[in-house]
Amino acid sequence: MQRSTRASAKTGRKRAAKRQTEETPRRFLRDSLKALLLTVGLGALLLLVGALALSFSADPLSLIPPTGLLLCALTAFFGGGIAMRIHRTGALLCGLENGAGLLLLMLPLSLLFRGEASGYSALISCLLHVALLLLSVSGAFLLRQRPKRRHPRKRA
Repeated sequence: MQRSTRASAKTGRKRAAKRQTEETPRRFLRDSLKALLLTVGLGALLLLVGALALSFSADPLSLIPPTGLLLCALTAFFGGGIAMRIHRTGALLCGLENGAGLLLLMLPLSLLFRGEASGYSALISCLLHVALLLLSVSGAFLLRQRPKRRHPRKRA
């Protein structure tokens, strides 16, 4: 009786491993979309908090561009960390895919509202968009979970 239970458990583990390897591209795409949606939600929440903070300032119009850049940078940085926490492996890949997703969402919007939203030249605007990728990758590397040490260090 026990022997058949072990065999079925072993077979079940093999099936689960096979199912996991078969669904890897689908799971990666699903996790990427989930990370991007959480990042956009975080960005909207940060934008709401920033708008509320600006409404209490004396001259909010002069503070809109730097506040927008700061909130965009924070969104990209923490978005890379969110992607890393969801995927759990490959910080570079997680940061790049999340940064590319943000870039694909923000590029059409920045081109559509270029005159109203930005006072920067085209070169500076392109560099700021590239900085999204770098911030997302750095967020994925800095906010990843490090394995816990099993054995504490002995103090001398």
